[in-house]
Amino acid sequence: MLKKNFLTRDLSMSNFFKISIFIILFFLNSASFASEIKVTAKAKVNYNNEFSEDIKDEALILAKKAALKKATKKFKKDKLTLIKRLKDEFYESYDDFILDVSIQREKHNEKSKSFRVSIKATISKEAIEAFLN
Repeated sequence: MLKKNFLTRDLSMSNFFKISIFIILFFLNSASFASEIKVTAKAKVNYNNEFSEDIKDEALILAKKAALKKATKKFKKDKLTLIKRLKDEFYESYDDFILDVSIQREKHNEKSKSFRVSIKATISKEAIEAFLN
């Protein structure tokens, strides 16, 4: 009887440690994702001449910059002031802050000579913080 109780106690302690490790790893993993900001953004480019890949590229760049602007909207006031002061340099460095981009939709309207793109972007909050410090 004593042996059975001892084994049951060991088994429950083992499960306790496994669950504890799982919980710790879960919170460590979620903390690392907290430094990533996921946003959606859109951009539209009107053109006069022929449609080309350059128009697509321009729209994608504008959408990335829009995503960056959207991601920083909820920053503290002092950070937003700094971004505003360093606006040109900050937005020219957009690729340094964007970890991933996926194009959700592209629409080329030949009649109105416009091209639209919608994206989902993952932005590194840590990279932005490093830039601002």
